[in-house]
Amino acid sequence: MTAVRISNGNGRIRVIAEDRDDVAVDGGTTDEADGLTTVTSHSDRVVVRVPIGTDVVVGTSSGRITVDGSVGALAATTESGRIEIESARTVDARAETGAITVEHAVEMCRARANTGRIEVGRSGAADVSTTTGRIELKQVDGPVHAHCVSGRIRIEMLAPHDVDADTVSGSVRVSMPSGTRVHLLDGKDDDTPAPPGHRSGERPVTPPPDTTVAITVGCVLFTDLVGFTEFNDTVGDRAALEVLDRQTALAQAVVGDHLDARIVKELGDGLMLWFGSAAAGLHGAATLSRRAVSARRDGFPLAVRMGLHHGECIPRGDDLIGQTVNIAARISDLAGPGELLVSEAVLDALDCTEPRPDLAPVGPVTVKGVSAPIWLRRLT
Repeated sequence: MTAVRISNGNGRIRVIAEDRDDVAVDGGTTDEADGLTTVTSHSDRVVVRVPIGTDVVVGTSSGRITVDGSVGALAATTESGRIEIESARTVDARAETGAITVEHAVEMCRARANTGRIEVGRSGAADVSTTTGRIELKQVDGPVHAHCVSGRIRIEMLAPHDVDADTVSGSVRVSMPSGTRVHLLDGKDDDTPAPPGHRSGERPVTPPPDTTVAITVGCVLFTDLVGFTEFNDTVGDRAALEVLDRQTALAQAVVGDHLDARIVKELGDGLMLWFGSAAAGLHGAATLSRRAVSARRDGFPLAVRMGLHHGECIPRGDDLIGQTVNIAARISDLAGPGELLVSEAVLDALDCTEPRPDLAPVGPVTVKGVSAPIWLRRLT
């Protein structure tokens, strides 16, 4: 079977593997020598149809690469653009800027992205890394190495194999059967096989290897009444308590509109709220913020500042603990009167690629107790 090499200087490349014996090209020229078919194109789009199982090398400087059907060994490279692969025996995908999506890599999936997420539906072994973005390996049946400088890593193992995962700023979660050996590069090695049903590898909250820990993922929102202590001193405790009750009523009305949302606890003059998804968290926080601003115009005596963050928490009774909670509280501390600050992690969880004019970039900020900067947005 012939191998195919495809190059396009600046444009989209689509490879279609189908039941055929030849190579057909639309939008480029071909040259055949020594069992290799070379396709060259300078158009904005080239489509190459190849026999099922063909080994393919494909590259473009700027543009999307799409592979439909099942090919053999696949190498795909783009400097700027997405790579989308349906099925290949082996995958070696590299994108300088852009996402990499692989539905199925039968034997091995290698993927490198400088800026962008990597998602693999199913693979044998996997070796993936990205500088900025998330990594999701949904069904892996082989050894795994995953590295992310800034972002989260999620791995679901189908069978016991070695897992080597690390992130400088972010979190790692591994779902695995008994016998999986996990090595997290955060200064702590877990080389003890996981017991049945165990989820291990939470960073920065890492459970002991012999403990089963429930983990929940969603949004934490903190609110704070600006100037409450001075207000309390001026008007007295009864009037101050009425203001606290009004803030709670505003929040209760918002969480009542969402199935998986609740007020976790009252914290002096503030509240801690939980939303079970990024979409619910952003909608609920924005609604509460706007209602608080409206109440202020109608006579509510104090401005409310808020901070929203998305990530993993560990339930402890009715409470929630973990670094997600800590960061959300720090974000709230940075907000101004009447302001809602939202972490970039919320938009990342939404897989938001469209512009959000309602969320103005604030930039990276440093918060106490967190080594990496937190990227924030402000609700406008």
